[in-house]
Amino acid sequence: MILNNFCKSIVEGNTIKTFTASFWPKDNQDNNAVDSYALFRGSFILDEETEAVFNILGTHWFQAFIDNNFLTEGPARFPADYPEYETIRKSLPPGKHVISAIVHNHGVDTRLLCGSIIKPFFACGTAETNIPIKWKCKKADGFIPSSVRTNPQFSWIEWVNTKDNPTEWQKIDFNDSEWEEVIYFNPDIGLPKPLNISGIYRIHHKLSHTDEGKLTGPFDFISPPKWEKEYDVTWYKRSLANIKNDDINGVWRRYDLGRVRLGYPEFVLELPENSVVEFALCESLSDGKVTPYINLSAGLSRNLDHYIAKGGIQKFSPITPRAGRFLEIYIKAPIDKVKFINEDFIERTYYNKKTGDFECDNSILGKIWEAGINTLNACAEDAVTDNPTRERGQWTGDALPSTAIASVAYPDLKISARGLRQAAFCADETGLVAGLHPGHKLHFISYSLLWADANINYYKITGDTAVLEELFPFAEKNIAACENKLTPDGINVSNVHNFIDWGYISNNPKADVATTLLFYSALNSMIKWCDILGFNDEHYKSLAAKVRSIILKKLNPEIKKNNWDKIGYHSAVLALKNNLLEKENISTAVDFIKQHILSCFPNNPDAPQQTDSSVSNRQLITPYFSYFTFPVLIKYGEISFVLSQIEKCWGWFLENGLTTIAEVFNLNWSHCHVWSATPTAVLSQYCLGIIPRYDMGDKHFTFAPHPGNLNFAKGKIPVNGTNEVIEIEWQKDNGKLNCTLKSKLPVFIHVIKDNSEIEFINLKNSASFIY
Repeated sequence: MILNNFCKSIVEGNTIKTFTASFWPKDNQDNNAVDSYALFRGSFILDEETEAVFNILGTHWFQAFIDNNFLTEGPARFPADYPEYETIRKSLPPGKHVISAIVHNHGVDTRLLCGSIIKPFFACGTAETNIPIKWKCKKADGFIPSSVRTNPQFSWIEWVNTKDNPTEWQKIDFNDSEWEEVIYFNPDIGLPKPLNISGIYRIHHKLSHTDEGKLTGPFDFISPPKWEKEYDVTWYKRSLANIKNDDINGVWRRYDLGRVRLGYPEFVLELPENSVVEFALCESLSDGKVTPYINLSAGLSRNLDHYIAKGGIQKFSPITPRAGRFLEIYIKAPIDKVKFINEDFIERTYYNKKTGDFECDNSILGKIWEAGINTLNACAEDAVTDNPTRERGQWTGDALPSTAIASVAYPDLKISARGLRQAAFCADETGLVAGLHPGHKLHFISYSLLWADANINYYKITGDTAVLEELFPFAEKNIAACENKLTPDGINVSNVHNFIDWGYISNNPKADVATTLLFYSALNSMIKWCDILGFNDEHYKSLAAKVRSIILKKLNPEIKKNNWDKIGYHSAVLALKNNLLEKENISTAVDFIKQHILSCFPNNPDAPQQTDSSVSNRQLITPYFSYFTFPVLIKYGEISFVLSQIEKCWGWFLENGLTTIAEVFNLNWSHCHVWSATPTAVLSQYCLGIIPRYDMGDKHFTFAPHPGNLNFAKGKIPVNGTNEVIEIEWQKDNGKLNCTLKSKLPVFIHVIKDNSEIEFINLKNSASFIY
């Protein structure tokens, strides 16, 4: 029978049966299989030209091919109870065909999967067409378990003696007669459902080296390395300059990928047998060289892969994606025997050609907008991740800024919805949705609260009520779990994970004001959620009133004493965001926030810096928290200040040579962090002035441009779920704005000024007016 349109060949009754190799025992308890690889070949014959429909799923990482051509890779990360298979359609001619795959058994937990729980397997069948496939498998003997992880967030580096792997095993006419029959077993996961995101791009970049030379120094060979300490790695012990001729034992080349990218080096080289090839990536050069070190990995890091050559012309490329901006290849071989034939980098990204755009008369702001899109692209794959180099982690706290950023450049927010779902599916036993998921699950009460806001934000941008309907039961349990932490003085975070911002210091963890403000915001989101779905919201209204009273009881005495330093930057911002301050106190709060920002690095070069995660200091600002701060300041007339801060602080990244946005205002951290790219959303939503508001109706937008000190701006905003955009252009003239809006698709524009709607435009082509 076909169950849920998954493959007949791997489903029997209510049991999912999957293809795996005999060296993975049915109970999958053999620890020797950790960091092992399996090769699979599935042969079938077509009598006529056929559009084959393949459903594919596997763990813990795989690459699949059809007739020696790349087909897909994965899996798309999933919690054990909620797997999703990818469906691929291929038009194939009559004759014999082969699906092949290489599958890596991690055997350890990573940010992407719980590999210690989910068994390794590969599953591929032909839905709809029901083509019978004959499967064979073999252990990939050339992949040697190295006992070396890329870092604690990822699995293993590749340590490969390519001589022990079969040649051209993906080809149709390869002889697999001595390969084993596959063994079927139940991987003990939930019933797979279709993957509901668009395909992930593989973008080929032709590389030109920026430098090259000869090298000398030690290389490991076939035996697994013994790198017990960070700098035991032999890569660090090689010299690339000032080498005596007698000491030369290889060559090197260096490449600048232009920005941080996730993907694979893919090189075709002609080398003697037993040559050693190593790739390493990093986000920034150290002493002008690539080092395979990943900052703040919370353990040893080795961002490299190692191969022994068969001899002759051969392709070298890792199976698992790596990330960085700078790439080096080291080759141990007689230098006159080394020939570079092809040098590529294959980028993995969910987004490719943006449809949104932004331009203004300040070129630095335009470059910052573009750097934010670069950052998103590097962090977007099967999920929006925090960064591609150190973690590839799906953090719920990133959902608000990342969705806003994506919405100004791309019309597809399916991975945002998938992240919201997976956070819910990974809730703990109390109902608290996950802060990090699906691998290395962590639960932060602050991120659980932001999750409620993120769902409403996603709905406003897309109008997707299906997500709200599906996740409402999880939302109820999530808020109930948070309510259990509520005391008469606020949310008690003394015995739970909590994160407000880097450097944040709580006045009282047993009644944390900032977290209580997040709870208040989440309750207001629950009220909206109920209203959208037509549910009773009285409980949340009553609870919100109670929490409001608690917050004001904490804030008002300090406000009366003008003690904003005690209230703190974060609580001041969140209080303004939630409209909790009396009118006479707003300007004082805004001034305090501005002065705090100006006192911090990089505005104040002598101020403390967030050098690592252990630093807690009130005199800090982060790119992340600007997501909350900037809209508040703009609301109260501070657009010129916000634009100056974007130019000064995010311009600091550009001045330091970055082309993506770093995690914090310190270069010891990740150089590509999506939560830091808020200015991209701010420039499109507030300077151009267009914000999607599907909560007001299908294809409804507000238009409220904030020019600040700009004289001109133009750009495009995607219409979600379509290939169309709204084009916006305005020019300042005697204190007014000459505005033109264009759209090929009928859209509805609410023109807003001073928080009131002054005009409604049914935009069917173009409209010009003075604002």
